[in-house]
Amino acid sequence: MLQQYGYRGLEEGKEHTPELRQVQIRLPKIVFNEGLVIRLGGKTIHLIHSPGPSPECCVVHVREDKVLFASDLMMPVPLIATSMSDIEAYKRSLSNLHDYNLECIVQGHGDILLRGEVSSSIDSSIEYLYDIQKLVDTLIADGATKHDLLEHDIERFGRSRIPLGGLVQQFHSNNLLHLWEKARAEQRRQRQAAREMAAAVEQADS
Repeated sequence: MLQQYGYRGLEEGKEHTPELRQVQIRLPKIVFNEGLVIRLGGKTIHLIHSPGPSPECCVVHVREDKVLFASDLMMPVPLIATSMSDIEAYKRSLSNLHDYNLECIVQGHGDILLRGEVSSSIDSSIEYLYDIQKLVDTLIADGATKHDLLEHDIERFGRSRIPLGGLVQQFHSNNLLHLWEKARAEQRRQRQAAREMAAAVEQADS
């Protein structure tokens, strides 16, 4: 993915962020599948494949300090509104964080989560993903519209709209619309399959 998308993404970033103009991509010489453990500066560093926001997302666990650098896996609101995101993988990756006895999570964006917040924040993110998926399914089944969908703002899910300079609400709306379009596309696919099946049966009968 770094080869396929990274170069183009960096060039686009350089157009808007002058600080990136000297940045170059260096492809890794060491790769891993599920995880990789290295020793660095007297610390045990565990790199963990944690897909969900995107297929290549990884987090970094510093075992001795019980600290997790969570990349985009943990943010004030999970972001799944891309063609490469996978909500089921996202929930599994979040749930796996409970295995590491963490005292601190450094989010990809947003405040650092301290010991008393870690477990509840992980669970809250998982619950949010379940809740928005359930909401979209329910509204579509009820014949609702996108306008009805977007009336369910982020605060209805127990989250503040303040973090990230107010972008949390936009991320939330994007999540809802992304799931809505996916569900609608699946509906159309099922209807087309049903029509094709009915046509095939009719042709066989004749």
